[in-house]
Amino acid sequence: MEINERVISTAGRTGYGQRLWPVSALLSVAVLIPTCCVLWFMSQAVNNERLVVRQKLVDAYRGQLETIRSRLDADWHEQIAALSVVDHTLSPAAVFSRAVRGGNWDAVVLYGLSGELLYPSSTSTAESLPPEEPVSSSEWELAEQLERSGDAEAAANAYARIAGGAATPTVAARAVQARVRCLLKSDPREAAIGVLCDALQDEAYWRVYDQGRSIAAASALLALELIAHPNRPEYVWVRDRLVSFLNDYEGNELSSGQRLFLMERLHDMARGGARFPTLEAERLAAAYVASVPSSEAMTAPRKLIPTGLPGIWSVASANGSAVGLISEERIQTRANALLGSRLRPSGATVSLMPAARFRESGLAPFVRMPAGEVLADWELALTLDGPNPFDAAAQRRVTVYVWIGLLVIASTLVLTGLAVRYVGRQVKLTRLKNDLIATVSHELKTPLSSIRALVDTLLERDGSDPVRTREYLEMIARENARLSRLIDNFLTFSRMERGRHAFTLVRCRPEQVIQAAYDSMRDRLAAPDCSFELDVAADLPDITADADAMVTVLLNLLDNAWKYTGDSKRISLRAYATGDDVCFEVSDNGIGLSRRVSRRVFERFYQVDQSLARRAGGCGLGLSIVAYIVRAHGGRVAVRSQLGRGSTFTVCMPAAGGTCAHEGIGGAESHCSETGVA
Repeated sequence: MEINERVISTAGRTGYGQRLWPVSALLSVAVLIPTCCVLWFMSQAVNNERLVVRQKLVDAYRGQLETIRSRLDADWHEQIAALSVVDHTLSPAAVFSRAVRGGNWDAVVLYGLSGELLYPSSTSTAESLPPEEPVSSSEWELAEQLERSGDAEAAANAYARIAGGAATPTVAARAVQARVRCLLKSDPREAAIGVLCDALQDEAYWRVYDQGRSIAAASALLALELIAHPNRPEYVWVRDRLVSFLNDYEGNELSSGQRLFLMERLHDMARGGARFPTLEAERLAAAYVASVPSSEAMTAPRKLIPTGLPGIWSVASANGSAVGLISEERIQTRANALLGSRLRPSGATVSLMPAARFRESGLAPFVRMPAGEVLADWELALTLDGPNPFDAAAQRRVTVYVWIGLLVIASTLVLTGLAVRYVGRQVKLTRLKNDLIATVSHELKTPLSSIRALVDTLLERDGSDPVRTREYLEMIARENARLSRLIDNFLTFSRMERGRHAFTLVRCRPEQVIQAAYDSMRDRLAAPDCSFELDVAADLPDITADADAMVTVLLNLLDNAWKYTGDSKRISLRAYATGDDVCFEVSDNGIGLSRRVSRRVFERFYQVDQSLARRAGGCGLGLSIVAYIVRAHGGRVAVRSQLGRGSTFTVCMPAAGGTCAHEGIGGAESHCSETGVA
């Protein structure tokens, strides 16, 4: 194989190799120059058309975005105007509730004419009812003295008498609170719960406030904490009454601080039973008031500005009486609802987002512009859907240029392809000829030299030693057999290159094919340094094949196994049936193959180890001939191997009567092109 490579390399540097490079250079120049000119002309034409169409589309889309911006700006001015209209007959809490539940704002913050904060606030604007003393103050003093002395039960009874005889709800509420406090000290939990539930059934109890704090609401929360069992009827009743009270912004004057505290506490402990549509609005309003200094409250601009709260923007009303809070998500949702399908341009998507977000969004807008006076820090962006329409329009307008260019390029490529095909065919023929010459000169020379040397030795000895003479004759026979196999492989390769090979297909027994191959290899397989194992399954079905060709397949596999194993050879031949196939398996303990080599081992003239191939003899055609014959018969061939562990070659042939995997089989002649291993 070393000689083969040297001859091929020489052929590449001389002869055709030297004559090819000027032809290749000329062909390259002949193709490149007109192709480059045509491509440059086409690119300039397409670019010019793209610029014209793009500018027209930009102007058209910009006009559509101007209409959208005007509509958005008008809508936001309407929202700000509506925010300025405050019904002064309602409490600030009621105004807050109506603004939030209207769906335009996530929360609002209300201010008075002098800039004072009206809502959310820590205290109620309602006047707190002053505690009224009973007719006899000695009853209060006695009850308080009993409570201070530690007699909680007696104190609770005293407060109960005061509550029963109170002239006003305020006094009764204060007495109820004191009684519950004393009952909890003596730990009669159920008694305290009963007192609270009785008091909460009195509507007058719910109208008692202390500095904007509802005494009844605080008592209801305490009752829920004492009951602590959501399934008890008392728990459900108190919870529902408190939820109704908190959601009624127009029926009470509860401070926003207590309302938010009770909402959050009840939301956490009610396990889904408490629903507050304004809870998030209360949280947002409280967070905004905490983050904005009071001095800046009345100077908020009448445009959307970020608040410092994540994703929340604010805008002041025209008279400064309210600040609307709105999330980015709600802004975009309202814009999408406003635009609808009527204002949206076809083939494009309009996006509205803060200008700073465009760098993070990854969008590549076709047209961008500010979103309006109110949405000053926002931008409108138009992104084209699918391929750019100006590209399609430009392509349609340069169709003539394209067709001319394609015609020139196609003609050049066809002529170049024909020339390259012709030159490549000549190069291929030259290389194959050099390969064949080198292989024949090397592989045939070795057995012929051996036979000549043995014959000369026999002629000199005159047959004086019959044992040695027989040994020499056996060696001559082996070299002759080797020479015959080489010649058969060369002939088969020649027929492969011509694309035709005649096979005589007959019904034959796999055992007969195996026996014929074994008889041809008997001398080597029976050698002392070789352990051969033959395993043929019983009742193998017949195969339809050329018997001589199948013998050649097994001989090449066995010969390959014998050549590429060491001094202690272990070779096995198995035959078995699987499905509709009959499989022949040849295994050895030789050098093995890597995964890369396994994919190339069936290529012609390919040898794994060139130095080993020179010692063992071979030309790299045996396995390629195996693949060719097997594929031509509709079979398949595969190899499993590990480096240093040996290889296993498997040939599977369709059983007689089964379906043929190769349409060329069916007559006396089968045509097969060059094959390889998948």
